[in-house]
Amino acid sequence: MLVEDLLKWPGDEAANLDRELVQRMTDRLIQAEEDSTKTVRELLAWLGTATWPAEAIAGDGQLARRMLEKLDPALMTQVLPELTDPFELMGAVVWAAYREDDAASMSAVEPAITQLLVDS
Repeated sequence: MLVEDLLKWPGDEAANLDRELVQRMTDRLIQAEEDSTKTVRELLAWLGTATWPAEAIAGDGQLARRMLEKLDPALMTQVLPELTDPFELMGAVVWAAYREDDAASMSAVEPAITQLLVDS
């Protein structure tokens, strides 16, 4: 969905895109998906596959985190404990670690981390 947009900018430029452009891209992604939880999962998986630490912290990862911030916090709270995909889960950990309220965010991810460890 966003591939055409993202091909225009290297990671470091994508991280610093204008706030309004980030909002438009986020809105387009939300409109393209019937299920808003899928939007969250796609952004988390994208963040979870970003090369650590450079891209996850600064480049495309920063853009993914900015887009996640545009989503409804209640939706994030709903999705985080239910994650099962390792990429989505890694994205959730990166997202939570860079939030102002990182402890509460990590607590929301904890059930999914625990389940992944139990299953492995």
